[in-house]
Amino acid sequence: MSDAWHLNDYQRAIEALIADAMAVHGEDVVTDDLIDEVIDGTFPKMTDTLYAELSRRSSAMLREHRKIRKGFVRRNFRRWRAGFDLLEQLIVISQETGQAINEALRPAAIEANDALFEAVITNHARAVQVSREIMTLMIGGFPDGALARWRTLHEIGVTSVFLSQQGPTVAKRYILHDHITSYKRALNYMEHHERAES
Repeated sequence: MSDAWHLNDYQRAIEALIADAMAVHGEDVVTDDLIDEVIDGTFPKMTDTLYAELSRRSSAMLREHRKIRKGFVRRNFRRWRAGFDLLEQLIVISQETGQAINEALRPAAIEANDALFEAVITNHARAVQVSREIMTLMIGGFPDGALARWRTLHEIGVTSVFLSQQGPTVAKRYILHDHITSYKRALNYMEHHERAES
């Protein structure tokens, strides 16, 4: 950008103020405290100026950075399209299979109050959501974030296998634990929401 601001301008301004202080007080009396005083006196004005300049330019700045980002995503998708397509196919197959199983078996599971079915099908939905997050992060160029979510996906899979092996009693405890965690989060939100919203 032609009118880009530079931190060097602010560095030079601070150096000039310190030089002025040295001229007035003498070079020997320039201490860290004097430098801190100069910076503390100047910094609020500088930040106001910087904020005003960034606010004035924000539309153009955001437009430019969004254009750069879109270009990166387009190139990244083009380069890795074969892999992205395979992953997305797997996600869609998994989602549609889970949906079909849920629709076919849910009435009987409700009738039997089947905690294992509820736990596994809920984990499946979470797994699909996390898989889509992984896909979005990879297309966006965030491989470390995608890998972190992939670990979460693995944990969901391991949990589902464990629940399937242990049966309905453990599944019921798992569901109850999830409800308790949600309740604690709600209490935490109620306790702190005013501070978070201000």
